[in-house]
Amino acid sequence: MLVQWDSAVSESHFRRGFRMKRLKALRQAIEYALCIIDISSIFDSRARITKELYMPIPQKKIAEAPKSAKLRIYEELKKWIIDGTLQPGEKIYDSEIAQFFSVSRTPVREAIQLLADQKLIEVFPGKESRVSEIDLEDAGQSYQILAAFHSLAIEFAYPKITQETIEQLKQTNEKLSAAIYEGSQKSAIRYDQEFHDILLNLAANEFLISFSNTLESHIARIENLYYDKLPKQNDSAEGHEAIIKALENKDLNSAKAAVSQNWLHVLDALNKAGAARTDAPGSLPTMFLGIGDKTDSD
Repeated sequence: MLVQWDSAVSESHFRRGFRMKRLKALRQAIEYALCIIDISSIFDSRARITKELYMPIPQKKIAEAPKSAKLRIYEELKKWIIDGTLQPGEKIYDSEIAQFFSVSRTPVREAIQLLADQKLIEVFPGKESRVSEIDLEDAGQSYQILAAFHSLAIEFAYPKITQETIEQLKQTNEKLSAAIYEGSQKSAIRYDQEFHDILLNLAANEFLISFSNTLESHIARIENLYYDKLPKQNDSAEGHEAIIKALENKDLNSAKAAVSQNWLHVLDALNKAGAARTDAPGSLPTMFLGIGDKTDSD
């Protein structure tokens, strides 16, 4: 009888202990759930505050679409050709360019074809590609065409020229003068181009801009290669002042004449320098002679 009683007591204690463990586990689960609810409410509260303080825009800045490999290579190669990094006649190795830009040869060949379309690279199918030699007769004619283009650009832009435009022209010309004073060739050429681009872009004629940019690429090559043979850039800055003065006086015809002369005086100076130094090492090529001679009478 004593043994049976002890067994019953043991079973009772076992059941009681099991129920206590279950209750304890249940209590812990409830406390954990309440804790989560409390934390969630905090986050909800912060979210409401954030929503009230900030605009509903994406948290991450949307990255701008990068340039295509073809365009990136095209722009860089064009810059190297214009600034003389790649000299006229330089052989183009598409494998080296592909390795430099970490791309396949396909975008390199596409970029080369774009430059070939602009006559900056010569492609010999199945053989090789080279940086185009400077065609000096074409280059001389390009000065004359650009003089006409920029004269036309002023005419198109004239109704839209404001005092703000004139101030922008003055500031750019001041930068040009400072670059000339400091002897910075690249800066001088860049600011000279920027000055003309202000009026060209204001003209807002897609064809005029496209044709001018293509021709200016060839002109820029000459001016980089023969910079020390060109007339002093002071002449260019003074020519810009004549354009600005004509615009301030609202004299369209004088402004057109001034911008035309600003381009043609370079060609005239190249002809004179070429005549004086045709046999000297590094002199200007004789093919400039006779091109644009009519500017003497302008």
